[in-house]
Amino acid sequence: MIGADFQRENLSCAIVQVCRIRRLFLILVLIGWASHASAQIVDESSGRPVPTYEIEAPENDKVDEFHEMVSEQVESVAEGLDHYLDNLIAPDREERSAIFDSYFGDRRLKADEEGESYIAIAPQIEFIDGQSVDTGVDFKAKIDLPKTQNRLKLIVDNVQEDSEPLTGFSRSELRQVPGADESGNASLRFALIDLMNFDLDFDAGLDLKPEPVPKFKLRGRMSWEGEAWRFRISQYLTYEADDGFGEKSSMDMRRYIGDASWAEVDLAVVRSETSAGFEFGQALSLYHRITNRRTIGFRTAVYSQTEPWARVEAVLVRLPYRQQIWKEWMYLKVEPGIDFKRERNFNPDPRILFELEFLFGERLKKL
Repeated sequence: MIGADFQRENLSCAIVQVCRIRRLFLILVLIGWASHASAQIVDESSGRPVPTYEIEAPENDKVDEFHEMVSEQVESVAEGLDHYLDNLIAPDREERSAIFDSYFGDRRLKADEEGESYIAIAPQIEFIDGQSVDTGVDFKAKIDLPKTQNRLKLIVDNVQEDSEPLTGFSRSELRQVPGADESGNASLRFALIDLMNFDLDFDAGLDLKPEPVPKFKLRGRMSWEGEAWRFRISQYLTYEADDGFGEKSSMDMRRYIGDASWAEVDLAVVRSETSAGFEFGQALSLYHRITNRRTIGFRTAVYSQTEPWARVEAVLVRLPYRQQIWKEWMYLKVEPGIDFKRERNFNPDPRILFELEFLFGERLKKL
């Protein structure tokens, strides 16, 4: 009797489990049917569901993958260099001096703001007066070192801002011979003073001509900014092993006009051991943002010298057009212009520049 009762009890438990499983299965079926019915699109005329098809996501673009890979390499190199210099110049906390701590800050604390490291490469071709062609590549790389509280930066470029009398114009544009005075710089920048509206930087590095020549630069700058304007005064003092000492004084003011336009005025005086007296540059620039991807502008500049007598050497006019052509890291620039130079008796020399700029790293450049 006991065995028969035990068997009946097991049978009843099995029946209960089967009923629960059937009930759960029916619930799942009803939920699936309801979700499928809600996802279907019904034809209003016939009342029948319209079949739907899944849309496969497009594959990752190879160009974006390549750009992302290069950008990651730029950031990786910047981080590795930052760690190396930090370990090289920053000993352990108990061995560091008060002077070092006041200058670089404690390396175990994160900087308040993240630095941005980037590389900008801009191959270009320029047609001058329908007779000559000038090609080149503008480049600039900036590696921030946040572990030094942004006191150190590694800069590599071919822009001689400390010796060019016209902002935005190269010295090759001031001469009749294309490609003159092309060189590059590689330097380590030290931020000596960084106050509210004044900063003082010291650069130590090499001027590539292409042979490397030691070069040192001291730059002081005062700036004032408002909601619709910016005013800066800059003073440069340079020393190069080949060319000796040089100096440059500049002043620039930018004024925003509405939300899509701005004007800028640049004035500069340059004097060096290799220059013919003082060199003066005055430039006026007007820009207008057509859309978030396109900008047009107008630039004009006057270049003059004081030796052998005070005279105007060149008047330059440019009409730049710049457009973002791929994501936020590829830009196209087309810039027609006219030159009036003394060595050409101020006859108009038309020219047009085509430039394609690529940006790698953290920086997102605005038009």
